[in-house]
Amino acid sequence: MQPLHFSCLVATLLTVNHFAQISSVLGASPPECFDFDYTWSWNSLQQTPCQVTADLAQACPGIAPFKLEPIGPGQSYTVQKYGASRCQCSTVFYCLISACALCQGSGRLVSTWQEYSFNCSLGSTSMSVFPEDIPYGTAVPQWAFQNVAGGSFSPTTAEGVGDRPESVNPRLSTPTTSPSPTKHHHSNVGAIAGGAAGGGVALLLAVGLLTCYCVKSRRRRRREEAQVRPHLPGTVRETVLTHGMETKDSM
Repeated sequence: MQPLHFSCLVATLLTVNHFAQISSVLGASPPECFDFDYTWSWNSLQQTPCQVTADLAQACPGIAPFKLEPIGPGQSYTVQKYGASRCQCSTVFYCLISACALCQGSGRLVSTWQEYSFNCSLGSTSMSVFPEDIPYGTAVPQWAFQNVAGGSFSPTTAEGVGDRPESVNPRLSTPTTSPSPTKHHHSNVGAIAGGAAGGGVALLLAVGLLTCYCVKSRRRRRREEAQVRPHLPGTVRETVLTHGMETKDSM
């Protein structure tokens, strides 16, 4: 295999492998919301509380990686024993993850704030405020800022408060509004993200192949030009074999 072909192949394989890893990360979607009685909890970007919770968790990662897993009937969310971050120990995060539990289906429970935050370290809790900038690409509904000190998340109160005004990254303007979700809408963030990542892989693969083709064509053109370029008299000593006879051009 020629060096040029080998280098192009290696570069292409590395590019595909790198973006395959990104695609696998993006494809890991949060729990689905199957109870459409909780569509009021979706934000203006049509994101479920589970999606917003997963986004906020990335704002300040803890010692232990955070992964939002689905729960079953009779279960509720609490802060893990080790490695909780300041984001997880805020009441805003607690309200969102509680709504995420409820929207997954009947029988899911909501922990009290005291139960939920039991493993948060002293001084790491935040009441009715999120301790970091809201990540890009998401919006936190107003109902997530309700006061839960000494109590627990109330979906009735949250629905009454509503979505607006939402909190977004301070460097962004208010996100574009869209119609309120209906019971026929369904969030599939994992499929959307996976499709976007797959498109990115295909695009970069095409760019890599095009680059290799251009480099190969340019080198071939240079070789052809070198073969047909005339030799100037008096500058090159040339030996030509013609029908077994050797003739020499003198300088």
